[in-house]
Formats: sequence, structure tokens, C-alpha cells
Amino acid sequence: MYAGTGLRDGDTFVLSGSKKPCSLAHSMDLLTASVAVDGDLAVAIVRTEAGGIERRPFWRSWVLRGAESDEVVLDRVAVEEELLYRIGPHGGE
Repeated sequence: MYAGTGLRDGDTFVLSGSKKPCSLAHSMDLLTASVAVDGDLAVAIVRTEAGGIERRPFWRSWVLRGAESDEVVLDRVAVEEELLYRIGPHGGE
């Protein structure tokens, strides 16, 4: 589950929020995230080499830490408009 928002900044959207737990948090090249943008629900494809992405430990159990399933935090990550797919009004309206 990703909880976040996206704000338009010219031809890009700036995403902030977190996904936890996020499988393969340290090995992935792309992250898909549901995000509220301009009153719509959208799916964003985020390149993980983008600046503003932080990975934080999520599980307290040492056994589960090896699953590479941690929290991924997006802090003002820029996503190009062509990587943002609107799927309908936010809130199921």
C-alpha cells in the first residue's frame, strides 16, 4: 500500500509518501505507486535511481529483515508525465 500525493511541476509530477512494506526494496529498478493527483487516482512508475528515495527498516524481527521488504519513502521525487497513468476519480466517485 502506497500513501502519497503528487503535485504538478511543469511537465513532471512531484511525489511524496511511503510504501510499507515494499518487497525487494533494495533490489528493484522500478516502483509502482498509487497516488492522488489533481483529484484523480493514478499509478506512477518511479525509477528508483531518482533522487529523493529512502529505504528504512520495517520489520522488527531479524528473520523478516532478510526478506528485503522494507519501507520506501519518496520525498519530492520527480516523475515524468508519461510515467503517470490516471485511472479515475480519487475516492471512487
